[in-house]
Amino acid sequence: MKLEARDKKNPHMLAVATILSHNKKSDKYTINFDGWSCQYDYTTTHDDPDLHPCGYWQFVQKTKYNVDSIMNPTKAKQHENMRSLEAPYGFGKAFSWPEYLTLTCALPAPLESFTEKQAEGMTNEFFTRKGPPPPQRASSSSSSSCVVL
Repeated sequence: MKLEARDKKNPHMLAVATILSHNKKSDKYTINFDGWSCQYDYTTTHDDPDLHPCGYWQFVQKTKYNVDSIMNPTKAKQHENMRSLEAPYGFGKAFSWPEYLTLTCALPAPLESFTEKQAEGMTNEFFTRKGPPPPQRASSSSSSSCVVL
């Protein structure tokens, strides 16, 4: 599942990330930044304030600063020391959650799994209408394929 996570080693960075694993015994999650090596992975709890739902950066920019960060990324405002949403390393084009989820055949972590502080007021309406929709799964007869980043 995909989400947006603050890089613990570079706290000014909010980046596209994947939940690699969940240890049910300790209730800890391993987070990997898409396109980056495992040296940047970290383990944390589900309520870590540095984890956010897909579309969080866009939501904050739109609702708090009235900036369309997708259309005007250079006009994005710094928020809680984070400067921007970093696309997966090596992605090579403008980042879009809907396109990326489809390309990777991934699902966003459900909005309901985030605390109010993590979602910062983000609503299901924003998440489903303006945020990333669930990707369309390719049928077995389709020639499209998913890419692992």
